[in-house]
Amino acid sequence: MPDLNRITLIIDSLPEGRAQVHVNIPAPLPGMRLETPAHSLAIDAVGWLGKQPAVAGFIYGMEPATERLHAAHIVLDLETLSTKPNAAVISIGAVALTANGQFVAEFHESVTHASQPVRGIDQETNDWWLKQSDEAKAASFLSANSIPASEALQAFSRWVNAYADPKCVKVWGNGSSFDNVILSSLYADYPELTRPWAWWNDRDMRTVLDMHKAAKDVGPFEGIKHHALHDARHEAKQLAKALKHVTSGAAA
Repeated sequence: MPDLNRITLIIDSLPEGRAQVHVNIPAPLPGMRLETPAHSLAIDAVGWLGKQPAVAGFIYGMEPATERLHAAHIVLDLETLSTKPNAAVISIGAVALTANGQFVAEFHESVTHASQPVRGIDQETNDWWLKQSDEAKAASFLSANSIPASEALQAFSRWVNAYADPKCVKVWGNGSSFDNVILSSLYADYPELTRPWAWWNDRDMRTVLDMHKAAKDVGPFEGIKHHALHDARHEAKQLAKALKHVTSGAAA
């Protein structure tokens, strides 16, 4: 039995009110995954982070931290109230992939608008949101689990550090002036927080899909359009397909 004082719990939000609890143990132990009903320890841990589990059911992962640092790419999607660099962010979605496009993990947080009083809002974007589905609006505007921006950024940083090396991971936004730029601007609002990726690893999905047009076709969209995580999942599939094109081309 490992020393319990050396265990680190990392808790990620998952859809449908679930939480993903990762247990990082310094000693090299074989990987183990177990799905169980909600456990008091998990509930206490979630409560400690200010989260309220909506549904019983947690996924426990026990694996050495060194084995989990294997994401080479993160696909980022934001939902915002403006298209400008200082836009108010209302949800953050992300998917981590290995170098060859294999799924690693995902992240999603809804962010309270009240915690961003000086961030940008524009009428054109508000009008656009009024035309979107009730499900999309509920995911970003009406989520009971919305948290302040500083907490969302801290959660995102923990997630990135849990799955990737911030100095090496490439972060893909949909447009060279949107997701990465806006999230970087939000981090800049909190000098005590460090953006968990390097500026030279900013990447643009539109560019890679323009170069590999066949990668756009990954089948029907699954989920709710303009839900940050669902959009990130779809774009992650496209990136994985593009990476295969690049790999096969290099091999040829």
